Amino acid sequence: MASDVGAGAGYGGAGSGDMRGNPGGITYGSSNAPADAGSAGGNGSSGTGGGHGGGVVWITASDRVILDGTISANGRPPLEGGLFGGYAAGGGSGGSIWIHTLRFFATGSLRVDGGNAGSFMGGLGAGGGGGGRIAVWRVVGDPCSASVTGGVGFAQAGTGTVVWGQLIPAGTIFVVH
Repeated sequence: MASDVGAGAGYGGAGSGDMRGNPGGITYGSSNAPADAGSAGGNGSSGTGGGHGGGVVWITASDRVILDGTISANGRPPLEGGLFGGYAAGGGSGGSIWIHTLRFFATGSLRVDGGNAGSFMGGLGAGGGGGGRIAVWRVVGDPCSASVTGGVGFAQAGTGTVVWGQLIPAGTIFVVH
């Protein structure tokens, strides 16, 4: 259905629908091995394009990852249309962060939040982008701060996924009777 309002994009969490009844984007991809980028939000009126989806961060380290800052692949809100553009476009969904390492030490944070809907000239009827996906696989190390929040718009978009996977150390033998 044609619309002057854009719905939010989905990835790890569903994008929120818009005030015209257009559904938000669906969830897709793997929570254990997230390798997809986020999707763009739906277009609004007056040439207002949807927000860009978040990118992909893929880190494979043979020994350790030490995180003291922030790694992010957030979805974006839309760039607003012309001076008198009507309703807003939808937010892009968060992207993915996938880390595979022997040891993971972090005081920092990981973020793949969805983008908020645009609000130019009070057009609050667009949808927010869904949160992305984070997976950290390690032998040693504790979880750190991780954010997969859905964007705000006509309705709150869905929360993405976080997996803190435990790898089996090299040289481990399992005996099954």
